[in-house]
Amino acid sequence: MPTIQELEFAIEQMNNIEVTEGNEEYYQRTLKKKIADIRRRHNGSNQTCQMCSQHKLCLYPSSNRWTCEDCIRSKTLNSGIIHCNHCNQQRIHGRVGTAHTQWGICYVCIPMYIPSTSDVPASLKKLKSQLTRKKKDYRKAVAKSQPYIEAGLGPAFALAIAKGTPDEEVMDLWEADWWKQYDDEDMLIVAVLDGTLTEEQGRYLNGIRSDHERLALTCVENPDMIAWADALLECGFNKVPDAVNNVLDGGQPRIVARIRKMKIDAEITPEPLKKPVLLQNPPDHMLEKEDSDDEDQNPIEEEYQEHVDEMADESEA
Repeated sequence: MPTIQELEFAIEQMNNIEVTEGNEEYYQRTLKKKIADIRRRHNGSNQTCQMCSQHKLCLYPSSNRWTCEDCIRSKTLNSGIIHCNHCNQQRIHGRVGTAHTQWGICYVCIPMYIPSTSDVPASLKKLKSQLTRKKKDYRKAVAKSQPYIEAGLGPAFALAIAKGTPDEEVMDLWEADWWKQYDDEDMLIVAVLDGTLTEEQGRYLNGIRSDHERLALTCVENPDMIAWADALLECGFNKVPDAVNNVLDGGQPRIVARIRKMKIDAEITPEPLKKPVLLQNPPDHMLEKEDSDDEDQNPIEEEYQEHVDEMADESEA
């Protein structure tokens, strides 16, 4: 379900659309040229798309984050403030990915699709109805939370109870000490308060977070992975955080362990992931680290890029 802020942004964008027949013809013509320009610079490759996390034919960006043509051509993805996969500009308006909402493609690298206004009124009416309902529910929850706040409970905790999160889970968290190192907006705390995680699950993930932050936050976004994560750490990966990240990137645990000369318990080693797992909403400090890592290009990709540039030079000669 979209948040109040997301609905307000979508409505603002729709209200800014002028009465028009849309830009279908211009969009298709310009997009075709943009994609052709990218292909001329770099051949496609089967990679994991940074926007949808699907493994398919992707185009090579200057940022080292691959993007599939389906996401580039999509007319249904949301707009928002993103870090562009292609030109690597930060905090720029563009098309937002579904699997990694911090990343996308800006409207400098590709054209912005504007739908025909004949379709806008119905969509706008639906969004406004959702927003009205959301705000009404929020006001009711705020009023319902007041007695608990006056009794001494934190506002975020009181609001969670008012919104329907089991009060036992909320109170277990309130009475615990482990959460007090975080603010109320931390994704782990939010997950417990909105009922995504139990307090016990939150406490466990907090316990592994200092050494395995990516794994812990991946489990916050995918609670079904908690048992898998526990097995991975118990089998021998607990003391090697980088090896855990190798597995999250799609490596098979037994092969990663053998490469790193790690001793693991084969009987309890979990099955490898079917595909790499990316955080959808990583904290800012993890995004900054990812940007720093991007500067150190994979030597195989660097060699491939040099080969492509040489081919381009030969074709121009």
